[in-house]
Amino acid sequence: MDWYKLSIPEVFKLLDTGRQGLSTIKATEKLERTGPNELKESGRKSIAKMLLAQFKDVMILILI
Repeated sequence: MDWYKLSIPEVFKLLDTGRQGLSTIKATEKLERTGPNELKESGRKSIAKMLLAQFKDVMILILI
């Protein structure tokens, strides 16, 4: 969605909020519905895998 093209009242309506922000009740409802706003950690790559991944690039092979 192109949020920058919308007017402020339209954004408030789409996000179901207002200039004062969310009420505690609405914030609790949204938290229960969508969960916390956090990133999930992915598995870490080992140093060996990162080093080997460098050689997958054709340009690196040409330069070597």
